[in-house]
Amino acid sequence: MVSQIPLPIAQIVYQHHERMGGSGYPQALSGKDILLEARIMAVADEVRSIFYASSKSKAIEFFEALKTAREKDLPSAVKCLENSLFSCLTYLQFPQEEWVCLRTTNVIERVN
Repeated sequence: MVSQIPLPIAQIVYQHHERMGGSGYPQALSGKDILLEARIMAVADEVRSIFYASSKSKAIEFFEALKTAREKDLPSAVKCLENSLFSCLTYLQFPQEEWVCLRTTNVIERVN
């Protein structure tokens, strides 16, 4: 099945855990050796973890990790997210059963 994925998409997915400084995996690529699309996917994955967190404290923990990892390379994006983070997390003030179904496409999570 993996062999049927077009090469550019496979490379993007394969590289999206690489880090600009070379500390990522699976190839320890760094900087411009990482496809731009893979870098974008990595940031999107980190932002997703913030908004899929199970609590406000967990969301803040994920944001702090993103800030540490990305502030040097994406300072304006980090600042923008930091300025709006608490507004974006207001849904966490409501009972979990009210917002879980809004943030997921996972049918099992919706019914549990």
